[in-house]
Amino acid sequence: MYGGAYETKTPCFATIALDAKRFSLDGDNDHENALRFHVMNKKMLEALRSALVQVFNEAYDSFLEGRRLLSNPDIPALPTIIKAIQARAALWGRNARADRGDAASLEGTPEYVRSLALTAYKALYHKKSIPISRLSLTRLLKEAGGVDLISRLAEPAADALMAAATIVQIDTGWEASTVLNMDLNPFVGTVKKNSIIVRAVVSRKKRAGGKLRNAALIDIDGSDEEPDKDVAIPLKQKGLKTAYQIIIAYREMTAHIRDSLGGKSKSKLWICRSSRPVNENVYDAFVRFLAKNEHDPLLGRLPLTRRSIKRTKFNVDAGATQGNIPLAQARGDHSDLRTSIAYLSAPAVRALFQHKLREYLNQLDVMIYHGVDDLAVKLGISEHDLHRRKALGIENGLTELLSETALPPSAPEKLSEELNNLNPSDDALRSLCLAGEALEARWEEMAAKNPARFLRAWVPWMAVVQALATKILNGRHRIKFKTVLKRVRSELALGQTLMPAIW
Repeated sequence: MYGGAYETKTPCFATIALDAKRFSLDGDNDHENALRFHVMNKKMLEALRSALVQVFNEAYDSFLEGRRLLSNPDIPALPTIIKAIQARAALWGRNARADRGDAASLEGTPEYVRSLALTAYKALYHKKSIPISRLSLTRLLKEAGGVDLISRLAEPAADALMAAATIVQIDTGWEASTVLNMDLNPFVGTVKKNSIIVRAVVSRKKRAGGKLRNAALIDIDGSDEEPDKDVAIPLKQKGLKTAYQIIIAYREMTAHIRDSLGGKSKSKLWICRSSRPVNENVYDAFVRFLAKNEHDPLLGRLPLTRRSIKRTKFNVDAGATQGNIPLAQARGDHSDLRTSIAYLSAPAVRALFQHKLREYLNQLDVMIYHGVDDLAVKLGISEHDLHRRKALGIENGLTELLSETALPPSAPEKLSEELNNLNPSDDALRSLCLAGEALEARWEEMAAKNPARFLRAWVPWMAVVQALATKILNGRHRIKFKTVLKRVRSELALGQTLMPAIW
């Protein structure tokens, strides 16, 4: 439906859930379908973000626990720990049961031993050359709970990196590679309103000539327990939750690693202790994360990918803008309207243009019945909406439909009587059916290839055809119209009639 060249093939979360039969859509109600689709995308994205926030906060809590252990005043200095490890390594046979000397300083409560091991780990474990044997260091780490435990107390592992980077990707709507390319200080501006702080962040795409991408991250200063209702942050979660807080925390957690790095890596935000590329670490951690959450009612056992996050985020934002594609285009940081259309999923595209059709039909009613007394009351709208529809109708080229003289008070009844006296011929109904079938078959492709021209040239025609069909179906010619429509569709299916060519 997107015209081939402009299709974004990566599915959004709701499409993946739909294919897995987690929910269903009504075949005839585009508006209801779009709402269900939007809600499913939003719920899944929020569920993913919430689970990732929990993963990151667990890692950050471990880091803070490590900091607390290192602040213990009873922990000896690193040279003393090294000396004690060397002394213990020299003990064997009868000496091991005699006076242990300096080696005795390695003994104590579990927390004390863990503090010693953490100090030794941060200072020695990742160095090529150390003053003690690797075996002796490993022995101390095992006594403290194991290398994995001590490493998580010292610095973030791949799961913390994945959680932090993916949360930022969800909040910015960027590609995964653009997020991983962020500099150490990506913030370029701040705007504050009450307790809400909006921070502008930038990064460069890995492709497209390093194009600069920008986004706005929402933060809360904590002074207001009931902030703006439009702020889409799960406030009920404890701990760090906004992307800004998580970025600051991750910089804090990686400061020790960064001091040992050189070159360009030191200036990048997303780093971790690994010889593998950052993207590979994040990918593997995301796979493990999905496996761990396979029983989640929304996310479990679905083939979700980090690539799908961008399209899901765009569809959620577009649904929140109520069909305002230029606004969604700006939020998605797209340079071309066609790109924005391509990122919308099928139910959203259908609902968008159905919304445009309804708008045009509303404008058409106001322009046609302009002279009717109390028109706003008869249409069930306010005077403000009536004037707005009229202004939009004039802007969209419907000026010629305005009556130069007001219709008499009996005009509505007279118009209804004239409509009841209409006697559509077979040829007229056949032409109307062919026009409707041609528009239905091609509108999605035309909308994707040239959305601006489609809105300008073809939405009015779709509105007129739909309005005529609705009037006839609600009148006494409905049986005749249905018969002609059935005959036309049969001829088209058998190749006995050619569909009008529209472009």
